[in-house]
Amino acid sequence: MANSLADPRSFEKPDEFIPERWLEAQSHLVKDPSVYIPFFGSGTFSCVGKALALLQLRQVVASVVWEFQFELASQQSEDEFLADTTDYFACFANTLHLVFKARS
Repeated sequence: MANSLADPRSFEKPDEFIPERWLEAQSHLVKDPSVYIPFFGSGTFSCVGKALALLQLRQVVASVVWEFQFELASQQSEDEFLADTTDYFACFANTLHLVFKARS
């Protein structure tokens, strides 16, 4: 079986680098859009850099929390934020205004 990323059954001009092929105006270049999976986790062949990227994200968040104190900005109230937050399977949060102050 041919590699689906360079398979003429899936793409017009499969061996050419054409990033515009994913734009709606160029959709004629994609015969089978199901072969494009732009997420981190997609089965056995998931992104090889996923673990490194997640580790880097944890490090950045830990550094920000270590270096700064957080408080709500003066125009933000906790009740307003929680009232405007919608919980689906994943949470859709309202705009959150924060003030960062360097720790001493």
